[in-house]
Amino acid sequence: IYEGGLNVAVSSGDYDVDRFKFFFNYCEFSPQELTIILDEQIDSETGEAWMSVEVPTQVVLHDWDKNDCWKYLRRIIKLRFKS
Repeated sequence: IYEGGLNVAVSSGDYDVDRFKFFFNYCEFSPQELTIILDEQIDSETGEAWMSVEVPTQVVLHDWDKNDCWKYLRRIIKLRFKS
């Protein structure tokens, strides 16, 4: 992942188009805000919670339809925490 946009990615010398994906509408948090969010407990009604996860490159770069990546990741996380 190249933070800084296309210019940073191109200047890296990595021109393999299969290794590029652009993300828009990012979120930005101060360190304190992120800590507070990640420390919050799971919502007992919805089961929702913020968490930090490490995801393989293949998952991030896969050609997903809108929101399908998040649905896939949420399903995997729910299955792992269910047991």
